Amino acid sequence: ARLGDRGRVMLRFRIMRDGGLPEGEPILEMTSGKQPLDRAAAASITASNPFDPLPTAYTRPYIELRFIFLYNIPLNSQ
Repeated sequence: ARLGDRGRVMLRFRIMRDGGLPEGEPILEMTSGKQPLDRAAAASITASNPFDPLPTAYTRPYIELRFIFLYNIPLNSQ
């Protein structure tokens, strides 16, 4: 990305009650077509593992999130 590569990556993952990620996550839902960008996006999630535990008031077993990483692409572009 620092060299000007452009791409969009979408990852889906769950944070379990204890803050951990299930095995095999995050899941790549949309690739940038460039493995270094895809790997960097996934690494940002796995490096954050474990997250803080979910609040006790949250009664479900996990929260599911989708993150979109934009590399050198403006937010307002389609």
